Amino acid sequence: MTQQRWILLAAAGALVLLVLGGLHLAAGRLETALRNALGPRASIGAVHLGLTGVEVDGLRIHAAPGAWPAADELVARRVRLRPGLASLWSRGWHIASIEVDDGYLSLLRSRQGKLRVLPALLDKPSSGSESGPAPQVHIAEVELHEVAIDFFDASVHGPTHRMRFESLQAQVGPLAIPAFD
Repeated sequence: MTQQRWILLAAAGALVLLVLGGLHLAAGRLETALRNALGPRASIGAVHLGLTGVEVDGLRIHAAPGAWPAADELVARRVRLRPGLASLWSRGWHIASIEVDDGYLSLLRSRQGKLRVLPALLDKPSSGSESGPAPQVHIAEVELHEVAIDFFDASVHGPTHRMRFESLQAQVGPLAIPAFD
């Protein structure tokens, strides 16, 4: 009976190590993709790779000068990304959760009524340099902790209106990007 317990414990331990190893591998892939996706207008204080995810400290994505009603698209003291294991065997990215602490996000509703969010990350480049469709990103949940949001509405007559929301706590998901379906 003792030998069977040891075999069962060893099998359970191996399974746990496989799952943690898979999460670590997915987190490493996510860190590389994150640095590439943020682009030239982003700045990062530090990136920490953990066993189950990536933590970004001091993230800031500057808005394109003259093309956005705010100086920044996104600012966050800390962002934690936990990849989904499906990223290892599926097309696109599967993210189990994104947590944003002490952040700021600006949104714009255009004159045509289209909502624009994080154009530095989500808008397709206008030059033909990149071929193929944008990668699909599936996010199970986004959590916001103490986040301020500026909502700019250009669809109304007259100048663009700004509504500010402070100290938001929210959970959103699931999301499919770039389709937002």
